[in-house]
Amino acid sequence: MNTDDLPDLNKSRDNWFLDLMKQADAEARYTADDLKCVPPELLAELAQYIQDAEKQRTQTK
Repeated sequence: MNTDDLPDLNKSRDNWFLDLMKQADAEARYTADDLKCVPPELLAELAQYIQDAEKQRTQTK
C-alpha cells in the first residue's frame, strides 16, 4: 500500500494512520542484540533464500 499521499491529504488534521504506521515500524526494528539470539543455521538459511530470490529476479529480467 502506498501511503505517500496521506500527509498531503491530512495536513489540516491528525493523521492517525501514518502515526500508527510509524509506531509499528519503530516497534518492529531489531537490534544487534536481537540477532545474537537467532540460531546461526536460521541466518544461513535466510541468507541463502535472499540469494536465491535475487538470482531468480535477475534471471527473469
